[in-house]
Amino acid sequence: MNYVKISAILASKKKGYCTVELENGVSHQFSFDVVARYKLRKGLELPQNVFDEISKEQRIIEAKNFALNFVSYKKRTKHQVVSRMRQMNFTEEEISLAIKFLDEFGYLDDRSFIVSYYNYALKQRKYSINKIRQDLLKKGVDKDLIDEVQKEINTESIEYENALKIAEKKIEQLKKQNKSRILERLAQHLFVKGFSWEVINSVCDFYRTRGVEH
Repeated sequence: MNYVKISAILASKKKGYCTVELENGVSHQFSFDVVARYKLRKGLELPQNVFDEISKEQRIIEAKNFALNFVSYKKRTKHQVVSRMRQMNFTEEEISLAIKFLDEFGYLDDRSFIVSYYNYALKQRKYSINKIRQDLLKKGVDKDLIDEVQKEINTESIEYENALKIAEKKIEQLKKQNKSRILERLAQHLFVKGFSWEVINSVCDFYRTRGVEH
């Protein structure tokens, strides 16, 4: 059986960690908790498989801490967490355990994320429903869950109001530029913003009744 021997345990620049140096010249970063739990100390010899298990546990702790930090300052979807952790070269097992950890403590809730994003995007960013939907899909949110939540939120009236506000600014801009075919240009502008033709036609009808010409 192969053994590893600890030659030194030094203070680490990483807060809450020690640098554990082995006689073979390899060094590892272990948290204070892991060092204390396994009574790691200078001169200690451990079977290679035991040391590997300790290293594996340390990696899992780091995976959980990374995932927790990632979701702590901003709401994230499960897909975003997994993608970010893969970029940081965590293994699939480490990612799976980190996701389970976040789920157990209520840090991951895609439904809540969708509701928050709709409220933010509709009321602050003035986005169209189509754009919000595409943004959520890009973030890896389940399509059926998006549909389900969208039915529960009163999005139509807010989307129409957003389109009117965007239209007001665009019409003023077109008038200053002495552009012709104002409503046609307005419709194209709203379409690019992701608004449906139903909303676009309603907005154009609104301005048509107020004397804005094609």
